Amino acid sequence: LAILMYVIVNYNSMSSVYTTTLKYSKTIEDVEVTAKYNSDTFELSGLPSSANVTITGDATNVTNASGTSDGVVIADLDGMTEGEHTVKLTADGYGTSVTAVVNPSTAVVTLKKKTTQQFDISYDFINQSKMDEIYSAGTPVFEYTKVNVRGSKETLSSIAFVKALIDVSGQTSDFEQDAKLVAYDASGNPVNADIVPSTIHVKVPV
Repeated sequence: LAILMYVIVNYNSMSSVYTTTLKYSKTIEDVEVTAKYNSDTFELSGLPSSANVTITGDATNVTNASGTSDGVVIADLDGMTEGEHTVKLTADGYGTSVTAVVNPSTAVVTLKKKTTQQFDISYDFINQSKMDEIYSAGTPVFEYTKVNVRGSKETLSSIAFVKALIDVSGQTSDFEQDAKLVAYDASGNPVNADIVPSTIHVKVPV
């Protein structure tokens, strides 16, 4: 009986250790980071576009969790005011059967209040190489000549011009389209700002 009790106790102990060693980990790289904040009021900067997520658990559960397309990293800034903040990054969408750890686990971000400023609209013809050389696009006529742009004061001050990108590929006669509006700095680099509306209706003679 004593021998039997000894075997049972030690077997349970060994089983517990063995079960613990069955834990399995896998790192998923470049998981998209999504921010929760009032994008109508604030401009957000400093947040990484992606992070790594290490999931740990039973081998089968880890395999299933790592294959999901629902996994994201979330930065919750709800209720935060203008200024610099250290925000925690958390993993979501991997289920409750595994433990998910984000690296980096925090990010230092800045919220700036948005203001609105009007800009004149200019234009660029794009895909001109896809237009037959016997045709040429004339001066476009816009639905309106100014557009509102929202962003922080620093962002708005960096904008040199707003352009309508008019696609002329394959055009052989007068045409109309809704052209995308893009803001640029003085060096011709796109500026990330809210253009309201984001497109403009244009008529182009050919």
